[in-house]
Amino acid sequence: MKNIDFTKIDKKKAELSVGLIKPFLLYLEYKYNRKFLEEFIAETDMDLEFLENSGNWISFEYYTKFLEKIVQFTGSQRVFNEAAKYILTGKTFGLLSPLLIVTKFFGHPGMAYKQLGKIGGAINNVGKYSVLLLSKRKVLVKCTTFPGYKQTKYNCNTMKSFFSVVPCFWNLPAAKVRELQCAVRSGDTCVYEISWIPRPISTFLFAFISSFVLAAEIVYFFLQKNNLFKLDYIFFTVFGLFIYYLLRRIFHYKNMIKEIQEVQELRTTDLERAIANSKREYMELREANVQIIEKANKLSILNYISEEISKIDSEEELLFLIIKILIDCIGFERGYFFCFNSNFTLVDEPGFFDKVTHKKQKKPDLGTNLKNHSVIQSIFTDRRPQVLSSSRIFENEGKNDEILVIPLSIHKIFFYLVIFDNASSGQNIKEKNLQFFATVGRQLEIALNNIYATKAAHNVLSSIPSTIVVFDRNSLKISYVNTAYLRRFQVTKKQVLGENVLSVLEIPEHYKEKFLSQVENIQMIDFIHDQEFQTGLRIIGYTIFKMPEGIGGKNEIGIIMKDITKQKDLQEQLIRGEKLAALGTLASGIAHEINNPLYGILGTAEVIVDESKSEEVKDLAKEIIDFTMQCSDIVKDLSAYSRSLREEKKMEIDVNNILDETIRIIRYSPQFINIEIKKEFDNIPVLYALGGEIRQIFMNIINNAIQAMQGRGKLVISTHFVDGFIQILIKDTGPGIPRNLLSKIFDPFFTTKATGEGTGIGLNIVYRLVTKYNGFISVNSEKGEGAEFIIKFPAKVKEPA
Repeated sequence: MKNIDFTKIDKKKAELSVGLIKPFLLYLEYKYNRKFLEEFIAETDMDLEFLENSGNWISFEYYTKFLEKIVQFTGSQRVFNEAAKYILTGKTFGLLSPLLIVTKFFGHPGMAYKQLGKIGGAINNVGKYSVLLLSKRKVLVKCTTFPGYKQTKYNCNTMKSFFSVVPCFWNLPAAKVRELQCAVRSGDTCVYEISWIPRPISTFLFAFISSFVLAAEIVYFFLQKNNLFKLDYIFFTVFGLFIYYLLRRIFHYKNMIKEIQEVQELRTTDLERAIANSKREYMELREANVQIIEKANKLSILNYISEEISKIDSEEELLFLIIKILIDCIGFERGYFFCFNSNFTLVDEPGFFDKVTHKKQKKPDLGTNLKNHSVIQSIFTDRRPQVLSSSRIFENEGKNDEILVIPLSIHKIFFYLVIFDNASSGQNIKEKNLQFFATVGRQLEIALNNIYATKAAHNVLSSIPSTIVVFDRNSLKISYVNTAYLRRFQVTKKQVLGENVLSVLEIPEHYKEKFLSQVENIQMIDFIHDQEFQTGLRIIGYTIFKMPEGIGGKNEIGIIMKDITKQKDLQEQLIRGEKLAALGTLASGIAHEINNPLYGILGTAEVIVDESKSEEVKDLAKEIIDFTMQCSDIVKDLSAYSRSLREEKKMEIDVNNILDETIRIIRYSPQFINIEIKKEFDNIPVLYALGGEIRQIFMNIINNAIQAMQGRGKLVISTHFVDGFIQILIKDTGPGIPRNLLSKIFDPFFTTKATGEGTGIGLNIVYRLVTKYNGFISVNSEKGEGAEFIIKFPAKVKEPA
């Protein structure tokens, strides 16, 4: 049943007198005790002292919620009838009680119902009460709720119960209340027909005869002169009537006492029944609690076993662990395990563990004491834990103790027999615990099967020279790494097992989403190959594959990784060499084609100079000759560049000459027009390298500088020989690089340019080419003060392997 929230309502709103709720308080206190009443009222978020003060008022909502809660607690609506008996006591309505008592002695039930209608406004502000019809045996009352208030089922039952007890104050049976109209179903008005049994006619007849006799004697006494009836006759008459009345009252109270005794006996019976029920429920709860604790302990043991099993990859260590756990947690004295082959012949020395020494050891003598093969085979046929006599397993066993036997089958190739004995006189291996040991056996059997299967697979994986990692598809926790991985990264298994594969493999943040998507999709296909990601300066190629279910389970994923940085470098160099060679061929062809028309233009201009008589025309022709010669120089530079691209052989190169060639090529760029170049070249040693690669280093850096200066600024290029290194400085007057980005500019695909203006691989290529020749590159920059790139090559460079 739903809980009732009293905290969200206005409880002390002046809508109903607490007198309407006090009968329930008296009922609870009488049936239970004062302390219980206080606790019950506290649950309604109200003060008991407030409710016991007849001058206080409560809200209609609190009143209806209170009625609902008391029905919820008692489980019966008879509580309204029981509480109604206290409605007209002096403790209920305070100052109104005397008025009701006067009505009781000088009127009849009908007058009480009418009187209740008059005082209704003094005890509630949520509705009005009126009497439609009144007679000696029946009354018709109408109760109407004001707008904003809704009659409830429990309030309606309370009113009917209160109406029914009114005749009881005249020692009459309870009234019958019939509902003619109910506001719970519809409308806002309830109409009740209340009928009761009036006082017996004998009571009125006795009062009439007694009064008549007494009056006749008094009149006769005063009218007669001979005093035939003396005053003492009147006295004895009155005394007789009093005795008669007293006897009637005694008889009445005797009947009331009898009724009270019957009620008390009924309550005693109910109380005894309630006590018996409570005792029975307590014992049931106690037994249930013991069962819950026992189950919780078993679940705790199973969880602990599951956690420990996942950390062990040795069958022997696993068996010793399970034996130790059950000895510590269950109370066994000793534990053994035996390993058999498919012919049920012992293939290894038995393992032994006891709680006294707390040491694991091998005991060959245990194997010689076993029964023959047929007895052992019959135990494995049942494939379930059993409580057997020790003589069933061992030969020459003096005692005949009960032992627990757990048989285990490993791929139907190996068979294990795990035995426990002296478990507190067998109490811990009774039948009801066999299900628990069966669960332990299943866990152990699954773990051993996995260990044997995993060992076979791991032996194969460990022999593969490539790096292999196996991890869980859901948790991404690593469960296996092969020898190649440990050797390559110089780590131990304990350092990586259980770690997240994303952190161990150092997968870049931007690539993690793609990697996780591949892991998710591997369930639908067998493998995903030829994938790669870059971490730092290394490029890792990998293949993801799904582990067989018999080895790693449904969620195990394997990944084979290989460092393909050198292969990628060689591949890029080959592609770049092919592109440069093609570009050189194209440049040579363009230069050849351009030279022919240039020579024609030059010859024609020279003829004009020689034969023209107009000085103005001669001057124009001389300008044509000058421009033609400039074009010829450009073609020569392009031809020289194309020859170097086509040759691409390592040789001794002059870095200063390479810088000059690079500047001459770049100066034809439209952005170069307003760039001032300052060269400061020292006499430096030669460098043994590919000219095209060194030129590509300078071209990428200078191009970046020109683009940063946006066509206006100063570019300073200098060379020096310092401490055995050829040092090249390239400094621009651009906007500079923010300090927080300096560490990222050589990362692949990192760029500060707008989308579509840069690829983010130029400086990464520069970095890789510089390090290829054992050089160093660094950058100094402040935002708004330009950038300075410093490149250093050793003067004597060994040829890279």
